[in-house]
Amino acid sequence: MTDKTKPEEQPPIIQARKADSEAKAWHAYQRETIQKTPERLEDAAKFLSGMISISLTVYLKLSPDLTKAAEDNYLNLAIMISWLLSLTLSFFVLFPFRYRYTQKSSKSIQETHARTIKIKLRFLLASVLLFLSALVLLSVQQVG
Repeated sequence: MTDKTKPEEQPPIIQARKADSEAKAWHAYQRETIQKTPERLEDAAKFLSGMISISLTVYLKLSPDLTKAAEDNYLNLAIMISWLLSLTLSFFVLFPFRYRYTQKSSKSIQETHARTIKIKLRFLLASVLLFLSALVLLSVQQVG
C-alpha cells in the first residue's frame, strides 16, 4: 500500500479576529515589562550593593581585626573575598557595557536587549550567591 492512496489533508482554517482593547493593553504591558527588565535588574543590584556594603561595614566595625585574622585564617579570607567579589559583581550589573547592534534593525536591537538581560541577570545571580556564601561562612565561623 502506498501513501498516494490517502486523500490529501487540508490544512486547518484559522479564524482570526481583531484584538480587543483589553488584549492590546496586555500586549502593551508585556512589551513594556520586557523593555524595563534591565532597569529592574539594575535596581535590584543597587539594593544588593547597599546591603553588602552595610553588612560589611557592620561586621568590620564589630570585628576590626578581620583583615589581620584573614592572613592567619582561610575562613576569614574566604569571607572577605566572597563579600568583595559579590560587591564587585553587583557593580558590574550597573556598569554600562558597550553593546553592538544595527540601529535600523529591530531584530538586532531585540537580540542585543535579550543579551543584555542575560548578562545582567548572570552578574546579579553570581553576586547574590557570593553574598549568601559569605553570610553562610560567617555563620559557620561564629558557631564553630
